[in-house]
Amino acid sequence: LKLTSVPFPKPSERYTAILGGHADILYEQLGDVKSFLDGKQMRPILIFSEAAFPAFGNVPASFDLGHRIAVSQFRSIVMKAGTDQGRVKAVSDALAKVAATDDYKAWLKAQYADEKSFIPAAGAVAFMKGELETMRKYAPKK
Repeated sequence: LKLTSVPFPKPSERYTAILGGHADILYEQLGDVKSFLDGKQMRPILIFSEAAFPAFGNVPASFDLGHRIAVSQFRSIVMKAGTDQGRVKAVSDALAKVAATDDYKAWLKAQYADEKSFIPAAGAVAFMKGELETMRKYAPKK
């Protein structure tokens, strides 16, 4: 299977390309195309993960097909380098409390996001280093 990557910088261009039949597949976070998935205008065909995603249990995970690549979509809350570690811990602890609430868990589910997506400050650097290594491993060599 030979694929040609066509980068569209704007989400609307990516979505129109699929919906209009100008492109065959789209790589996107499930939550970003939730309305199209819910409206049956798009359907997931592969989840880059170690296991199937609960909302789409019939869609294979990349690991199920022998492709040992899991691609996380993540956002980070960052603080200025050199910030007092006590302040970093206080912010991380406050975010952990929010992440443990039923409201936040319900929001994650509604957005088709991973329920275990919160990573406290203590584990963030290791997580990001692991993601970078995965990207380096699978990115085309120039």
